Amino acid sequence: MIHFRKGFACILAFCMLALAGCGSAVLKSTEEELTPVATIGEFDVPYELYRYIALNYRDQYEEGASADIWLGESGETLLAELQENVEYSLIKMYTTMSLCKEYGLTADNPLITSAVDVELDELYAQSDFISLHTPAIDGTHLINAESIAKMKDGVIFVN
Repeated sequence: MIHFRKGFACILAFCMLALAGCGSAVLKSTEEELTPVATIGEFDVPYELYRYIALNYRDQYEEGASADIWLGESGETLLAELQENVEYSLIKMYTTMSLCKEYGLTADNPLITSAVDVELDELYAQSDFISLHTPAIDGTHLINAESIAKMKDGVIFVN
């Protein structure tokens, strides 16, 4: 049972880090940006989060592509695929938050604070489960060959 709880602690820690911007400066959102554009379970999805994820996926699609990537039938297909990826990412993120709420894992829970306070390399080495719910930012990937080498044997990774 302790492995199960550690796994959820890691999931929530990654989710909290993704939502918190990994310690970046606090920005004030406008009322429009905070307007809910969807509801997943009991959570409202604010416009700014939906837009952030959509822009990250768009950048991934456009990387190395021609300027007319979004034009014509293929553009419509890509746009539908992008929307599906955004919605899937949001569902994964909010499902994690729902599970954490269901199991009573909150930001001030000792399992969470100990997971957040630990260095990333140590987190890789200690975790039984690792679940990522954030797109790559500026080409930086949290999980790569180097980080996988630091993970303990038998770790379960969900992306």
